[in-house]
Amino acid sequence: MSDLNMGASEEAEPPRSTSLARGILTIAVAVLIFIAGGATAILGQRLVLGGGAGDELRVIAFEDWRVVCPPRSDEIDCELSSNVVPGQVSMVLDDPTLGSRLRVVVPHGVFLDSGLGFSIGDQPLQVYQFETCLQSGCFALVTIDTATLELMRNNTNGEVVVVPAAGSPVTVPYSLNGFSEGYDALVQERARRNSMWGFLAG
Repeated sequence: MSDLNMGASEEAEPPRSTSLARGILTIAVAVLIFIAGGATAILGQRLVLGGGAGDELRVIAFEDWRVVCPPRSDEIDCELSSNVVPGQVSMVLDDPTLGSRLRVVVPHGVFLDSGLGFSIGDQPLQVYQFETCLQSGCFALVTIDTATLELMRNNTNGEVVVVPAAGSPVTVPYSLNGFSEGYDALVQERARRNSMWGFLAG
């Protein structure tokens, strides 16, 4: 009887290799759970605190142009701008998509019916009607199509022309130095901020 009992006990005991495999599997699962838990904790902290550079105003200069990225909490995207005449004449592009529009801002007191003259390099002057006037000034919108973008990339200057309410036309030269690099940086910054990985990285 004792021999039979011993035989039954030996048959019920699982092979050592199987037990070892189960032990390794258990440890592996535990490690994966630990790693996943740690990643979730880090992700949660990023989402709640918004840590990293995303909470800071970022300004990247490219000669006479600059890319400005507000904190993510402002829910405002990056923009490319140039202060042609500080506090008076400026140009702002907040969307690098072809077909978007460059905002050209000039001081109050211009003759609105004459519109705004805008040229790139040695190209003929084009006239754009003013959209409206805000506290910062009056502005017109220049469409950035393929041809306009190439001209702005491949030239170093241009002109803005306005007519004061009482007076002769005034020509204001502007620089395109740094525009091409700034435009490329704007594309990259917007893609980074709008992607999941860019959000996690701040």
